[in-house]
Amino acid sequence: MEKFIYIFLWFFVFSIPWDESVHLFGNGTLNKFIGLVFGLVSFLLILRRREISRPGVFLVLFSVYVAWGFVTYFWTVSSPLTIARLITDVQLLLMCWLFAEIGYTPRRRAFLLDAYVLGAFVSVINLIYNYSQNNGMGEYNTRFTAVGMDPNELGLTIAISIPIAWHLSIRYKKSILSWIYQFYIFGALFAILLTASRSGLIEASIGLVFILFTLKKMDKLRTCIFIIVFAYLTIYSLSSVPEVIFQRLGTIGQQVSTGDLNDRTTIWAAGIKAFEDNPIFGYGAGAYPIEVQKFLGYSMLAHNSYISVLVERGLIGLCIYVSIILLSIWRCLQFSSTVKLLWLSVLTIFLLGTSGLTWEYNKITWFIFAMLGQWEYERRESLRPNQVGLKHNNVHPIFS
Repeated sequence: MEKFIYIFLWFFVFSIPWDESVHLFGNGTLNKFIGLVFGLVSFLLILRRREISRPGVFLVLFSVYVAWGFVTYFWTVSSPLTIARLITDVQLLLMCWLFAEIGYTPRRRAFLLDAYVLGAFVSVINLIYNYSQNNGMGEYNTRFTAVGMDPNELGLTIAISIPIAWHLSIRYKKSILSWIYQFYIFGALFAILLTASRSGLIEASIGLVFILFTLKKMDKLRTCIFIIVFAYLTIYSLSSVPEVIFQRLGTIGQQVSTGDLNDRTTIWAAGIKAFEDNPIFGYGAGAYPIEVQKFLGYSMLAHNSYISVLVERGLIGLCIYVSIILLSIWRCLQFSSTVKLLWLSVLTIFLLGTSGLTWEYNKITWFIFAMLGQWEYERRESLRPNQVGLKHNNVHPIFS
């Protein structure tokens, strides 16, 4: 039964990268439906075996973070927004807990990374299809994205998958999956270009740096093929991608040095002003748009996860959130050199991307933290010794 439930977990992770593209029953997404089924059958399994895993540092920190969000309800400036955010927080906490209960071996957790990359592949295909149909967005219909997704968020979603896909392609050398993942990387880079997301382009560049540093891990034939196809893709992009996309991407330096990052600096400045008036306790989980309204004249998300947490949950909440990030970084440093570089690349992409997006309540955020934080979970004494910890006899190569 547990293996059957793990299949639901795998498909749940698989659907995360295209969460907003398929809706069922009104506003409900397919990912939420799979998550609901997964949660129900997981609880039935836990009740049946009458035991739960011993919580580790990650889950404890996340629980404290969620608990502090509940405390902020007592002084929130917007009860409806805080309630909505707390419901999301509880769902994410349950998601991470069930990851520990069902995906408790390194091998199981590692195969979830395959699910994430293959899920991102769905969004890439969706985006490229929209491009082929000239179904764009923006003033000149020249920014492309998957159905129902913001181009900047999609850019980060795909960029996170690039170093993972490359690492998997190396580890699956003798499998057709290796070719599939390399093919995916080309599609992912082209898709990010089509989003015209400046942040997405920078994030993808970090993934390319990881590929450059680990290129020697690939055999010579595939290395040559990869370089040739990459060169071809570059030439093809220069000739086929709308010029206005390159014009937008070309403003990266100007935006960083003298620009306002599409009004983001104004929004951040309003958040800092709000923080100065209530630095310790914040204004309530999810309440950022309401609090900055008096400075901006309109409500707006923070477009920065760290400022968002700082304003909504105060210094106390930010310290807890940063502690989870530091735990993840510490975990990265425990891996061998190549895997360490992989996860540091993923975290760097994530940390950079979330400095321009409000992602502290996004599933991908907590999926990454869970993958790096839950390594310490152990099943209770019913678990066989060779199944405990990182020294599993059949560990998937991405965690070796």
